[in-house]
Amino acid sequence: MSDFSERRIALVGGAGFIGHHLALKLKSLGAEVLVVDSLAVNNLYSLHREGRKNANAELYLRVIRERLDLLEESAVPLEVMDARDYGGLSQVLAGFDPDAIVHLAAVAHAGKSNKDPFSTFDHSLRTLENALDISRASKLHIR
Repeated sequence: MSDFSERRIALVGGAGFIGHHLALKLKSLGAEVLVVDSLAVNNLYSLHREGRKNANAELYLRVIRERLDLLEESAVPLEVMDARDYGGLSQVLAGFDPDAIVHLAAVAHAGKSNKDPFSTFDHSLRTLENALDISRASKLHIR
């Protein structure tokens, strides 16, 4: 494994299943990690909106809380913000000054994606476009 002790890595959409595991691994390898996530897609807010329609809501809430607790216990900061907000994401990333940005933001459920393709596009591609444009257009030290 490469030496990550000098690396600053931002994970956009990093509070999900893959993102929190990646954040914890990078942190264990010595990287300074920042997770940026709105917690609105595939997370607490979406479960709250669905209410009692989801028979597994209690289990999902426990899993989500465990992810957030693991990030906190490992001293991985979580910036709760919507990465579709170009100005907000620019400000957060400029303040962190990452060496690398990993984009993980997406609607992870096919059923939700098929029901609302605009939202899927907005959460998946708009956030990617913002992350790419910010990394290209700003004075970040992306390597």
